[in-house]
Amino acid sequence: MTLLPGRVINCPVIAECLMHYECRVVYKTKVIARNLPKDILDTCYPRRDYHTLYLGEIVSTYADEDAEEKI
Repeated sequence: MTLLPGRVINCPVIAECLMHYECRVVYKTKVIARNLPKDILDTCYPRRDYHTLYLGEIVSTYADEDAEEKI
């Protein structure tokens, strides 16, 4: 993967992708185990390796100029 700087905000985009979405984080929260049903915990978190959820706002989208030819 080749990382390139975003056009609008300070975030990387992947050069090999045809379409790019630049997002800014508007909220993040950690998964709280006690708020999840046991079947979700057992299925999705068998090692209890909880993660952080991010909500973002798309601030820019763009495609390679020749994206249509590559599809």
